[in-house]
Amino acid sequence: MLPRMVEVILALAILFVPWLAWRMLHLPIASPPRVASTSGGRLPSISQLQGSALFGRASKAKGETRTRAVVSSPIKVDLLGVVRAGDKSAAIVRRAHGQQVVHIGESIAPGVELREVEEKSIIVERAGRLERINLPERHLAVELRGRR
Repeated sequence: MLPRMVEVILALAILFVPWLAWRMLHLPIASPPRVASTSGGRLPSISQLQGSALFGRASKAKGETRTRAVVSSPIKVDLLGVVRAGDKSAAIVRRAHGQQVVHIGESIAPGVELREVEEKSIIVERAGRLERINLPERHLAVELRGRR
C-alpha cells in the first residue's frame, strides 16, 4: 500500500496533466510577421538600402567630436587607469596632492578639463588646445558594455 501523501500527489498529477495538455493545445497561434512592402511588393534596390539607416544612426558620445589635432601633454599628471562607459567614462589620475577620479567634462587641474577617454589614453583641453595623456602599460583600462 502506498503512503497517503504519495496517493494525493498521484491524484493531483492525474488531474493536472490532462488540464495542462488541453491548455497547451488551445493556445492562440500567433500569425506570422508581416513584411513591409515597398513600391508594389518589389524589394528595395541596393542604392536605396545604402542610403537608409536600417539600424538607426550612430550618435557621437560626448567628447567624440574631435576635429582639432591632439598633441602629447606636458602637464604633470599620471594617468593610472581609465573606465570607458559612454557618457559616464572616467579617468583615475594622480597629481602631487593624491589620486582622484575625473569624469568627462570635469577639471583635472586648474585650466585642464577631461574631454575624452580612449582605450589607453585620455584627451584633455588646456588653453583651448587638445592634449593626450597616455596610460602606462602596467595600469588598468576597463570598458563597460551593456546596461548603462
